[in-house]
Amino acid sequence: MKVFKFGGASVKHAGAVRNVTSILRQHQTGSLWVVVSAMGKTTDALERVVSAFQKDEPFAPEIKNIHTYHEQLIRELFKDPEPALQQLEEAVDHIRQNLIKGKDEDELYD
Repeated sequence: MKVFKFGGASVKHAGAVRNVTSILRQHQTGSLWVVVSAMGKTTDALERVVSAFQKDEPFAPEIKNIHTYHEQLIRELFKDPEPALQQLEEAVDHIRQNLIKGKDEDELYD
């Protein structure tokens, strides 16, 4: 079994994602586990959203930046981007809903 973990700079733009795809194609024989964490600086951006929310500061612009970043990647990577764009909308809505629900600080951060 082979295990690959990609995140951050290794998946920060469309070219990097295509490179990951190329690497995985070279190793597609046998069992393969792939873990992909946040792209680019997404973790930092999500932390800024939570921090702004907790300080009762505007967080919508940062959510919009996250959305725009991922939308651009989707449009560059997929011939038919609509299914992935729908998943993006659901993920961004999930973030908003979790903020609205007023979860405790640790659960919100997680």
